[in-house]
Formats: sequence, C-alpha cells, structure tokens
Amino acid sequence: MVTLPRPFRDRARARLTLALAAAQVGAIVWQAVLSREGADLSQRGDDPPVVPALYTFAIWAPIYASSFAYAAYQARTGQAARPLHRQAGPWAAAAFGAAALWAVAAGLPAPGVTWGTAGLMFVMCGSLCLALDRASALAGDRADRLLVVTPLGLYAGYVTLATVANAASSLQASGVTAPLGIGPTSWAMGMLAVAGGAASLMVRRTGAPLAYSAAVVWGLTGVVVQNVAVRPNPPVAWAAGLAALGVLGATWWGRAGQAAGRAKARPA
Repeated sequence: MVTLPRPFRDRARARLTLALAAAQVGAIVWQAVLSREGADLSQRGDDPPVVPALYTFAIWAPIYASSFAYAAYQARTGQAARPLHRQAGPWAAAAFGAAALWAVAAGLPAPGVTWGTAGLMFVMCGSLCLALDRASALAGDRADRLLVVTPLGLYAGYVTLATVANAASSLQASGVTAPLGIGPTSWAMGMLAVAGGAASLMVRRTGAPLAYSAAVVWGLTGVVVQNVAVRPNPPVAWAAGLAALGVLGATWWGRAGQAAGRAKARPA
C-alpha cells in the first residue's frame, strides 16, 4: 500500500476544499438559472410552518462568500499543514461537496430527489458542526477566528435550522402532514424545540461563536415572521421565538463564562 507524503495530502485537501467551495456556488447558480422543474424546497406556497419567511434566504449570499474566503485562506502557502486545517478541513470539504450535490438534486424533477436533498442536508449539518467544533478549539489568532470560525459558524448556524425545514418539507412533499399522529402545528413546535436545543448545545460546546448564534437566530426570527405576518400560526411563532431566546441565552452564558475565565487568568 502506497502512502502519500503528508505535505502532498495537505495540499490536495486544501485545493479540493477550495474547488468544492466554488462548486457549491456554481451548483446553486445552475439551480436558479438553468433548472426549470426542480424540487427546490426553499419556498413554496404550501410550505410547512417551520420554513422561515422568504427574506431569510438572503443569508446564503454571505454564507457562500465567507465559505469561499475560508477556502482561499486555508489554501494559502503555509496554511494547509496546520492542525487547524487538518482537523477542520476534511469536514468543511465534505459539507461543501454535499451542498453542491444538494443544489443539483434540488434542481431535478420531484418527487424522486426529495429525500435525497433531505439526506444531503443532514450530511451538511453534521459535517459543518464537526468542522466548527474542531475550528473553535484550534483557532489561534484573529485571522483564524475571522476567516475560519466565522464562516463555518455562519454556515453551520443557518443549516442547523435549514435541516429541520428541509426534513419537514420532504415529509410534506411525501404526503406526510401529521407524523406519528401529531398535527402539523404540534409537530412544527416539536421540531423547533429540537432545533433550538441542538443549537444551544452547539453554542456551549464551541465557545459561543457569534456567527453561529446570529445565523440560528436569523432563521428562527424568519419563522416567527412567517407565522405572524405571512401565514399566521401563533403557537409556532411562540415556539420559534422561545427557541431563539434559548440560543441567545446560551450565547450570553457562554461568552460571560469566557470573560470570567480571562479575568481570572490575568495576573494580579
């Protein structure tokens, strides 16, 4: 068995991550411009209550831009061999690849690809959370936090909610409107509670990066708006609002703990 030299593997991983970061943007452009009869689950008239208002999807522009900035940063000379990129890079590459496949699949005729898009979204979410976990633990200076933790946090934060919305849309597209005998409103509230709880745990584990929390709260606020101003459903709006408050509380608690730790570490 031939084992490639570590420097070669590091460069290959860095270049692959950069290529996949570009591919996901190309795939979404293909879906938006060239696809005509796709199974795009972003916004439809019969969306389930957990899908946020249309304006929240504008966050994909900074997500894609910052993920490409991260990919370019980790591909710079001298960066690829760092433990930060060795640990976070493979998971980020997996997420970017899954995102490109998701965009292509969502541009294909439904319903055959409906659950394929949901599965890819779960892969994206898991990979991004793992990448963020590694990055938050290994980031060194301000550049690492700005160009690695922030892009991964922004991406992972919004995808945390998008995974729930995509799964709900896939269920509905498959004709399942009351899973396990639970009505749509109660089911939506339960899914939002799970999303909020998972996001709060992620906030505590990764040291409360503001980009992650901001993206989650942005999405949850969009759910509130959708269920107040677009298709009124007060219980779901309250559930989304409480989930957002939970994430904000976890963020405040985590950052307050960090500040206290730094204060204790200062010499008297």
